[in-house]
Parts: sequence; C-alpha cells; structure tokens
Amino acid sequence: MGSARTATRWLLPLVLVPHLLVAAYFGGRFIDYPDQAAYLSAAQNILAGNGLSLSFDALAGFIKKGEPTSYFGLGTPLLLAAQIAVFGQNYFLLRLGAIILFAASLLFFRGICLHWMPERWANVAMVA
Repeated sequence: MGSARTATRWLLPLVLVPHLLVAAYFGGRFIDYPDQAAYLSAAQNILAGNGLSLSFDALAGFIKKGEPTSYFGLGTPLLLAAQIAVFGQNYFLLRLGAIILFAASLLFFRGICLHWMPERWANVAMVA
C-alpha cells in the first residue's frame, strides 16, 4: 500500500507539468482560439453588466452580438469574470486558474473512484 501512496504524491504533479509548461510558454499572450474568445467576451460582458452575451457574432450568426445566449455555459464565464475582476486580464493567471481547477477535478474524480476500486486503480483512472 505504501507504493500507491507514494505514487499519489508524484502522479498529480506529473500530470500537471505539461499544462504548466504550456502556460509558461504562452505567458500573458492571447491565443486566438474561437472558444477562448467567446468565453472571454462573455466574461467581459458579465463584468460590464450586459449578462451572458458575446461582443461579436458567433457560430456563423447563430449567436448574435449582444443578445443573451445559453449556448456557452455560465460557469466558465463567471469564473473568468471573477478572475478578471481580481487580477485583471492577465492570460497567464487565467490559464493558471484553469489548471488549478483541472487538478481539483482530477482529485475529485480520484476520490469518487476510491469508493469502487483499490487506490492503485483509482490513481490509474485519474491519469487515464
């Protein structure tokens, strides 16, 4: 059982290292990716008091500029809006926040797995 506990200590950091390296490589630069632009636009509109809407037409006009939408869920824009309100629009910190949530979700999933399987298999499921 000791080897499984030791594996748990180094497994999560090992899984997170590639994500942290990518975040460090891109630093504070914006990466033009459609979903990222939509989530950041929705977060900025939430901060501006415009609700969950985008500042541009998206999905070939399916989502109109400034109209309320539920196509993109509320969770990510709310989280990004809170981070932007606290830290400003620092893309590195926004990525770091996403990585921290990813780590928390891995640990949460591992905890669920521990109810049905041995610790060693829960660790495997966490990184699979």
